[in-house]
Amino acid sequence: MPVSPIDFGRYGHPEMISIFEEEYRHSLWLKVEVAVAEAQAELGLIPKEAAKDIQSTAKPNIVTLAPIPSPSVSTATSVNAGLLRSWRNANIISL
Repeated sequence: MPVSPIDFGRYGHPEMISIFEEEYRHSLWLKVEVAVAEAQAELGLIPKEAAKDIQSTAKPNIVTLAPIPSPSVSTATSVNAGLLRSWRNANIISL
């Protein structure tokens, strides 16, 4: 959703416009996450292996914001069904 004239691409240089794109913002967040993990590892707050895993997993140069199917609906439904079945079997509820 455009929030400034820069978002429309009518004003400004393409490089300037690119810093306002969501992909760029998300890539910066990943860079911050890596830096925080490295600092936390140095301070002993997290294991050094965890910081290395975060560093190797975070890929700020290949951020795409394509829709990712959310498993929450199917997971919530299956979890709820499992709970109801367990409660019925344990005679906690009767449906």
